[in-house]
Amino acid sequence: MQLSKSIIHTRALDQAEWPLVMCMEAQWPEHQRASESMLRERYEKFPEGFMLAWHGTTPVGMLTCVPISYDADRVCDLSTWDKVTNNGYFHWPVGNSNALYIASGVVHADHHDKCVFEQGIQAVVDRAKAWGYNHVLAGARLPTYRKYQEKHGELAAAKYAALEKRGRLIDPLLQRYRTLGFAVPNANHVKASYYPDFSSMDYAAIVVKSW
Repeated sequence: MQLSKSIIHTRALDQAEWPLVMCMEAQWPEHQRASESMLRERYEKFPEGFMLAWHGTTPVGMLTCVPISYDADRVCDLSTWDKVTNNGYFHWPVGNSNALYIASGVVHADHHDKCVFEQGIQAVVDRAKAWGYNHVLAGARLPTYRKYQEKHGELAAAKYAALEKRGRLIDPLLQRYRTLGFAVPNANHVKASYYPDFSSMDYAAIVVKSW
């Protein structure tokens, strides 16, 4: 993929930068924001999982991730975002983890044109590889699923997630992940009632990058 000329530097949070965490979290709609106590507990459990993205000296985005154990044959263990993330508070990382799960990611509204998403996700992949993990996962919304059904009629979410037009997935977010080497391994990775999201009809797809 051809990235923009903007270079995004993503690194672990310094505790002194905590006010930036709250600033980035405020980019979410109010009903989807994590509380400060929730964010602080995530940081206490896994500080390395807080990553701020910078364009020069300007903070432009934030990612949080946590180690998990992933087995493609036991994807039932990843049935909802709440289950994977311990209702947003994170589980204490366990010794048999083999993957990083991206729990949240946000790009500042003023910087959506700078490939913050792509370069931030790559930073998580690089970190997972450096730690000897084999996978990076995320629960991707299906942001055009409701509109598709309203226009074309009912279609199972798993079939929608695999639907292509001219060699590209019709769901824009899944296509962005695909461009970065992620895939939805099978229909079992598409989950109902995964996370409240109107446009996705509360569905999500577990996207996976393995090496």
